[in-house]
Amino acid sequence: MRVSDVYSARLRRFDRELRVRFSPRRGRFLLERRASYGRITIDPELYGRDEHDTVRQMRDGYFELGSYGPQELPPADRLIAYLKTQDCWRRGNQDFGKLANAVADELDADYARREQAQRDAANDEIGERAGEFWEAARWQDGQRVAVPRSLPG
Repeated sequence: MRVSDVYSARLRRFDRELRVRFSPRRGRFLLERRASYGRITIDPELYGRDEHDTVRQMRDGYFELGSYGPQELPPADRLIAYLKTQDCWRRGNQDFGKLANAVADELDADYARREQAQRDAANDEIGERAGEFWEAARWQDGQRVAVPRSLPG
């Protein structure tokens, strides 16, 4: 699925940094804006299959503003009117340094959580394998015996 060229052109006239693309993985249209930071080098192994769009956005230097189902994408004029109400530069009541630091802290915490979860999963797997190896060694040394479920009585 694609957005019409007329729709994209109207959005670009409002803000050249906007794009709308369809995500086949999520089955939704994604409204994205070019980020003021450069592309981010990421480790794709930290992200699951459902987050493929996040990986693509980071690679392309975009971030998501919203997502819409195939039948939910509003007309360009209505979307532009909504975006004007949310434009913090026009509102002028934001401490951008504080906001940027809060977002950076949130992203850093999420990244650290993902890395820790990946390490924990690897440690669990190694622990299970080591336990199986230890048990197998005990059996080979004769330190384990099989006991029937019901003893003759």
